[in-house]
Amino acid sequence: MIVKCSANIVAKIVFSLENYTEYISMQYLVQHASDISTSKSLSLMSLNRTSYIFMFFVLDLIVNQI
Repeated sequence: MIVKCSANIVAKIVFSLENYTEYISMQYLVQHASDISTSKSLSLMSLNRTSYIFMFFVLDLIVNQI
């Protein structure tokens, strides 16, 4: 599920996230493959069994496909 927090920031809510491969992959792509269009992750927060990945909102990018 994606929730828009502000004009520039969204949060991807993931239930029962057991590893952080998606978050780590997003950070790697931004640092090492800047020619690939991806949203820059801002932070990761976990509460109980729910994780929140905060990232910049990119209009031309479908965030669910990251």
